[in-house]
Amino acid sequence: MTSAARLRVRLQDIASCFEGTVPSPICTCSKDGVPNVTYLSIVHRIDEEHVGLSVQFFNKTRRNVLDNPRAQVIVVVPETFDQYRLDLEFERTEVRGPVFDTARSRLEAVASQTGMSHVFVLRGVDIYRVLDCQPMVGKVAAACERPEVDQLQKLSEYTSHLVACRDLDAVMNVALEQLSRVYEYHHSVVMVRDEEGTRLYTLASRGFPVSGVGSEVGIGEGLIGMAAERRLPVRCTNLGREKTLSRAVREELVRGGDEGMLEREIPLPGLPKAQSHLVIPLVAHDDLLGVLCLQSEAPGRFLSSAECAMQLLGRHL
Repeated sequence: MTSAARLRVRLQDIASCFEGTVPSPICTCSKDGVPNVTYLSIVHRIDEEHVGLSVQFFNKTRRNVLDNPRAQVIVVVPETFDQYRLDLEFERTEVRGPVFDTARSRLEAVASQTGMSHVFVLRGVDIYRVLDCQPMVGKVAAACERPEVDQLQKLSEYTSHLVACRDLDAVMNVALEQLSRVYEYHHSVVMVRDEEGTRLYTLASRGFPVSGVGSEVGIGEGLIGMAAERRLPVRCTNLGREKTLSRAVREELVRGGDEGMLEREIPLPGLPKAQSHLVIPLVAHDDLLGVLCLQSEAPGRFLSSAECAMQLLGRHL
């Protein structure tokens, strides 16, 4: 079979590549043909024909793309480490709208968590058309072809227990217990807004050595506080890597005398070595009631399908 006859791999078949669990190298060329390779924290899958790349700095990659609108990106399936090459063509930059808002919420939440709010600022999302997607070796990984979990059946089972509750204590206990039993999300927290509307405090938790009930987070601070303030889910698939990057940049700023740009790192309640985080705002009648927080020590534990399922579950809760 010639290369021209090869079928392009569907992006939805390698969806876990676009979660930011494993960094992606990107290659661009200047108008004179000089290549440049660097790494991206995350490649955003927008639809079957487009991906988005965050714009934070006017760096060499950005200059190259504006002069020569072609790029190649390697994405990695975190479960198998199979690699896929994306041939891309730059189309436009978005500075508002749902794609920009989602990317900004994630970036600003991690920046706030690591004390880098004045350093990591999203200036836009570059939208690229996917010209081709091919495996680097062999065929599409079998792990990507596994059948979808029946999320509706799980949601039905979960809510059947929730609607039987008759008071708040029962709702909290059953909600977190069933998250562990039905979804195997064993570390969870429900935080509620205080009367002043400035902080969140822990009402119930499950799976932690210490309950954490009563611990607080400021609204607008870190992963949890930013999700509450924006009323948008915040999902981080590899916080350890994000912290390593942030601390490397922090050290460079200190050496350069720019420590005034830095803020304190915000401690997260829950697992001290959590890598995956998912925060779902709990909103009713346009009023923020609190947040549901899930944690795991495994990178890549909460993917986009988990975010959708937990948003539905949060509305029931």
